[in-house]
Amino acid sequence: PYYSQDQAKNANGGAWPTDLSKIRMRPGGTNYIYNISTGYHFKAPFGIEVVKGKAFNPYFDHMIIGMPRQLHDGLIDYPDGTPASTPQMAYDVSNFVAFIQRRDGRKRPDKKIRNY
Repeated sequence: PYYSQDQAKNANGGAWPTDLSKIRMRPGGTNYIYNISTGYHFKAPFGIEVVKGKAFNPYFDHMIIGMPRQLHDGLIDYPDGTPASTPQMAYDVSNFVAFIQRRDGRKRPDKKIRNY
């Protein structure tokens, strides 16, 4: 959605936005999304300075993340009455991202079928 890397960085607090299109290839895969989404409750250990506008998250590569917490308990209402806890919403988001990645692959025929 950005025309240049500079525009993307400016819109994201000076950091290049993470490309989630290949998240399954990353160590931890979709668990990485879940852990990042639920890791904001930790306090920074002694000696780690968290500047204003950043947050401590032990699951992020450098432990200081520019993205503020996105999921809060009660943020949405599930139609079936499921409690909208941060872990539940993080689970749903990470599984949705995994589903979207596989969806494209399901439309393409297997190599064996194409070569037949």
